[in-house]
Amino acid sequence: MSFPITMPSDSLANSANMTTVYLWPNDSQVAVDFPAPAESGPPVRQAYIEVSYSNWSSGDPLAHFQADVKEAPASGKTVESIEGVPALEVQARSPSDADQTNPAFLRFASGGVDIQISGGDSLGALVGIAKSILRS
Repeated sequence: MSFPITMPSDSLANSANMTTVYLWPNDSQVAVDFPAPAESGPPVRQAYIEVSYSNWSSGDPLAHFQADVKEAPASGKTVESIEGVPALEVQARSPSDADQTNPAFLRFASGGVDIQISGGDSLGALVGIAKSILRS
């Protein structure tokens, strides 16, 4: 693998409660799954939490995320800052989703690693997981 993996240390996602680890062929990506947190509304397509890691290859993260929002706008999709790091965030159950069952999602780059966190219906929970990775 040509990129480091920083495990989250949040109560919802940490090395003690991970359930599954997936390794892609030729070590191009790693995904780690964690249990589903309690939902606060109707079910979403992906209840469990997943953190995936791969090499970041999209240039400047802020510019990339801003272009993504501009080129593919969606309700609940924004660029925010987590611990001073630009992040693409998507609210769960977006009106732009045909079934309004999309899970919460966020993506950021740190140390040349593309980190994507998805699952459940709480973007705030995913931000907490991201903070635990960035603070490590």
